[in-house]
Amino acid sequence: MASSKAKNTLLAAIIIIAVAVVLIYLLTQHSTQPAQGNLNQEFEVVKLIVESSSGASTYYAYIATTIQQQELGYMNQSSIGNCGGKSPCLGMIFYFGNYSDECFWMKNTEIPLEQAWISENDTITYIYNATPYSTTPVCSDGLLVLEANPGAPIAVGDKLIMSNS
Repeated sequence: MASSKAKNTLLAAIIIIAVAVVLIYLLTQHSTQPAQGNLNQEFEVVKLIVESSSGASTYYAYIATTIQQQELGYMNQSSIGNCGGKSPCLGMIFYFGNYSDECFWMKNTEIPLEQAWISENDTITYIYNATPYSTTPVCSDGLLVLEANPGAPIAVGDKLIMSNS
């Protein structure tokens, strides 16, 4: 009789542990997949001057400065957005505050993006065409990273100057 009681206790413990594991998994999955938000409400817009060999052009971009904004980026978005109605909207700038090795991936990002790393002297040093939903990190050194539509009017060697006006 004691062994039957021990078996029942063990079975109950296994069930409780299994339920706890499933609940933890579901809660973790929910917290890493935020609902699609409104870019115009969540991000400020800055003016960008792109200086290339063919001249200078003016664009606008969202700017992600907080850790929460940088983690969200273009996750669960279906387009680059319209930069609060300012045109042309180039994409989103990620500003890190200091020059360092920065890694990006595309988890929960359904749109293809061109990612450009910008150095301390405002020069684009590396461009990568990122694949939607990829969890493979792509890293390079930069003070800023621009995420834009593939084929954006930027190239390695161009200068990208950010302005609040």
